[in-house]
Amino acid sequence: MKRLFFTFLLKLYTNIAKRLLREAQKQLKSYGGKLIIYTLSDKPANRLYQSVGAKLCFGGYIVYGSSPKNLVPTFSRTQIKKQCEVALFSKFNQEIPYAKNGDENYYVGQKKNIALLQNVTKVVQEHIYLLDLN
Repeated sequence: MKRLFFTFLLKLYTNIAKRLLREAQKQLKSYGGKLIIYTLSDKPANRLYQSVGAKLCFGGYIVYGSSPKNLVPTFSRTQIKKQCEVALFSKFNQEIPYAKNGDENYYVGQKKNIALLQNVTKVVQEHIYLLDLN
């Protein structure tokens, strides 16, 4: 019974969210451009965004761990290297493997760079979608 109720709620909320996204898309259409949507590895959310026409553009990783270096640069810009991977650049325009993303975590654009961090306890994949408003 619990599972059936959960399935009902998920479908109800998904339909509401889909209608809200379609309405936002309609309201913003006159401005043109693209709506950027950030989400984590949440299958229902990712299916929802894809169902309204959002395209997966790229992603990165939020990593909980520590750096072997004391000084960790902050990133000032990103660049898409290949689909679903991001390159991070410092304010000096040098590519960096990871950057501080808060007190306890780092933002890593490319999966291979996770190995450069130590004491990794959690890795969360981030997906970034673009929804065309034209």
